[in-house]
Amino acid sequence: MRLMIICEGKCEQIFVEKVLVPYLYKHNESSNNYNPNLEIKNCLIGVQGHKGGNVGYDRIKCDINKVLKQDSNCYVTTFIDYYKLHNDFPQYDKSQTINNNLYGKIKLLEDAIQDDINSNRVIPYIQVHEYETFYFADVDNFICSDGVITESNQQILKQQFGEVNQ
Repeated sequence: MRLMIICEGKCEQIFVEKVLVPYLYKHNESSNNYNPNLEIKNCLIGVQGHKGGNVGYDRIKCDINKVLKQDSNCYVTTFIDYYKLHNDFPQYDKSQTINNNLYGKIKLLEDAIQDDINSNRVIPYIQVHEYETFYFADVDNFICSDGVITESNQQILKQQFGEVNQ
């Protein structure tokens, strides 16, 4: 069995390579359903040189269908952010009518992708929060013990948001 994980950007791709793939291989080895032929790969969405983000549904659908046609034994999943998701995704407009339930919106979108591509080998995944936000999730790595923002993170914040007041 093979699994292709189509990633929105380089950060997602690095996470898949360094964390997710080793985890899945380790889980496979300890599973009652061990598969010695498991192969997991990942790729960036779109054409060579794509830097991530700002991905339309047509591009993702094209990439998914390409993998499905090239390898009849491969399952495909996605790793894309909900943040700034294009409105060309199937059922996007309907998803926006769901109030106070972000997970419901994402479930509707993932199901719509599954229905549109119409293959049991596609397992759509839309990341609830922009993946890069997890770099800041561990406050201990973001702020020193004395409550001061670390110099390297000050630089990141300054690049993204302008001057940072402590």
